[in-house]
Amino acid sequence: MDKRSLRELKIDRELQSLVVPLSRAQYAQLEADVRAGRCREPLLTWRGCILEEYERYEICARHHIEIPVAETAFKCREAVTAWLCAGQLERTDLTEQTRRCLMGIWLEAEKALNREKYGHPKSKETERRIAARAGVAPASVQRYGRYAKALRQMDAVHPGLLSQVLSGKCAQPIQKAVETAKMHIEKRSASVKDMPAYDPDATLTGLALTAPSWAGSIRRVRERADMPAVSPAAKVRLAAALEELQNEIASILSVIEEDPDGLS
Repeated sequence: MDKRSLRELKIDRELQSLVVPLSRAQYAQLEADVRAGRCREPLLTWRGCILEEYERYEICARHHIEIPVAETAFKCREAVTAWLCAGQLERTDLTEQTRRCLMGIWLEAEKALNREKYGHPKSKETERRIAARAGVAPASVQRYGRYAKALRQMDAVHPGLLSQVLSGKCAQPIQKAVETAKMHIEKRSASVKDMPAYDPDATLTGLALTAPSWAGSIRRVRERADMPAVSPAAKVRLAAALEELQNEIASILSVIEEDPDGLS
């Protein structure tokens, strides 16, 4: 248990996408419980990032309620992902599509952990274990693994797609997802021979061209937003996003400054 304030915590968008948001009724009940002091369990984190209960975090931050924070001992992202998926599948309010996607992501995470530990994914054994926990057939878990892998490949082309599928905002049938992902892979493979020569400056140059638009957006918000009229929840969300951006900016500046020729 530690005494970090809520403002010190971070949000990992990839991990957050694995946690299905509460309904309006569930949120209202949670807010009532939090304000009445009935939710004092520690908020779990991994490397300073909130793992779940994002709504409780938001409510506490909005009402200036301090709650205990506990850092978990997970060694890697795959372990966190597997734990989150298993926990979410205990819920009874998930859509069937969300359950399938979570099972597939859980399977892929466990296989990655097995490769690291044993040098082999142990696919069949893992499929049986997840199937027993989720109450489905092992063959279904295998199919959901292909589904999750396809969705991740599509998400690389269309960022945010996986999050929308998990939240139920976007329907993506299994077979269609797998076929679409295969098509994207084939298209990328066919275009490799047409790729331009490697330019080591390209990534940084692209960021340098994009960064001014962030500054412009922030400036416009500062000049135009009617802050007294903005809801506390919106302010908390923006503050969290800006703090995450600030951390990333500090990180890249540190990398640049470590290079002897970086700022010369």
